[in-house]
Amino acid sequence: MKQEFKIRKARLADLGRLVELQKEFNGFYNKIDRSRFNIVMDLKKNINNPIKKELEKEIRSRNKLFLVVETNKGIVAYIRSKVEKCEDFFKFKNVGKIMYLFVIKKYRARGISSALRDRVYSWFREKGVGWISIEVHKNNRSAEKIYKKWGFGEFETIMWRRFK
Repeated sequence: MKQEFKIRKARLADLGRLVELQKEFNGFYNKIDRSRFNIVMDLKKNINNPIKKELEKEIRSRNKLFLVVETNKGIVAYIRSKVEKCEDFFKFKNVGKIMYLFVIKKYRARGISSALRDRVYSWFREKGVGWISIEVHKNNRSAEKIYKKWGFGEFETIMWRRFK
């Protein structure tokens, strides 16, 4: 039996819960690629304030859409997206980017990701988006499978290395 859920814009009052969810998201990535994740993030440091500031900026931004999914248990998922203007030589003027999509494990496989996607797609249409991108970690096979089902394909590979 599917549980009822509501999608709405994130509010400043949600920041405490959103920081918790972002930390859970970061912990998930730490598990699937501990060696690389530890290079770019210092999880021993208190990251609550930087995360809170970043999320607050996104909630206030006009070129970003930050949606949450609420159930009777509270916020269980979010999607963070933005629209960027393209250079004149592109065939389209705006590109939509899905920056983060996270559903806590207990609420996966209930249509929440697809419902969030549909809401973001509507917003992208309003903003005149010609292409959409989404980033996924190479070891996040379950998300990659969903994104391919949604019609996304590999376009480029972003590579990282330590630099001293």
